[in-house]
Amino acid sequence: MDGVIACYPRSEEEIDNARTYLNDGPHGPSLVVRLPRHAKLAAGASAVATATFTVNDASRAKLQFFWDDQNNSAERGQHEAFARVDGEIVWRQDIANEAVDRWINVNLAERVGGRNRRVQVEVGVISAEETSSDVVIRIDDIHVRGLRATGAWTSRADEGLGESTLTPPSPGGGRFHLPQILMPTAWPDEFEKRYGEPGTPANIAQRVKFCIEMAKKGKATGVTTWYTPKESGSAVFDAIAETFKGDSR
Repeated sequence: MDGVIACYPRSEEEIDNARTYLNDGPHGPSLVVRLPRHAKLAAGASAVATATFTVNDASRAKLQFFWDDQNNSAERGQHEAFARVDGEIVWRQDIANEAVDRWINVNLAERVGGRNRRVQVEVGVISAEETSSDVVIRIDDIHVRGLRATGAWTSRADEGLGESTLTPPSPGGGRFHLPQILMPTAWPDEFEKRYGEPGTPANIAQRVKFCIEMAKKGKATGVTTWYTPKESGSAVFDAIAETFKGDSR
């Protein structure tokens, strides 16, 4: 592999998260769940990653992970991502919302008790009602601060939930450095689907400009667009062309 095309980047945090893996940086475990498009899910079906810890310093206890949800649906109440400590919900998020990617920090100081106490930490996704979706949820680079792991993370998924993958942590080491080219979509309908914003020429050009700025920072080696309208008089094409021209001046 010589590098990657990073499709539809939405934030600098998301790009930095990708660079951790592309540059063989240290990272925590990751749970990725792809809910099936055509299969009906039973209410209560779930995919969960679990680990057990001993409390070292309760005052520093924190659960931290990168949350990446690719769902722009307005159909709320169907699926929920969650984090639990000893069976108690400490974070939850309806995945039918604007597509988001951000770091989640959950303070556990008041929930884990005294030193040397054993606690169980879980992260996952649960189906709140019988439904079907085509959604990818990523609970990535999981870190539990102030606690010491007593074993490896494990995962389970109920039948019919789709694909569920638990990637183990890595100490990194910089053994490879793969470049990435950023590729925002320039097709208006696809733009609205991927970004949850109207696919206007100005909005599309702004996303292209953001990717160019990321490349200038050294976080990508280049920028291209997916499916740029090329017909004569296309306002989208003209806006993108002007963005690239303005950057080269």
